[in-house]
Amino acid sequence: MTPADDLWDLCAAAVDGRLTDADAARLEARVLADPAARTFYVEFAHQHAALAWAAADPAVLCRDDARGRPTPPAVPAGRSLH
Repeated sequence: MTPADDLWDLCAAAVDGRLTDADAARLEARVLADPAARTFYVEFAHQHAALAWAAADPAVLCRDDARGRPTPPAVPAGRSLH
């Protein structure tokens, strides 16, 4: 297993709630010592959270930044939502 594979596995275990105490210590040491690993961990956790929120509420993917309210997705021409 490469160091990148190990980091991916540790991040996946963290977001899935499967991280052992020993693995948590390894992940913590890695992200504290390596800025690239820290960036990867933050981006991995963010991606996981965004996908989880989108699965629970697909409107999360269509936020109107100006008002902060959901906007409906565009309907292709000739199509109907019904």
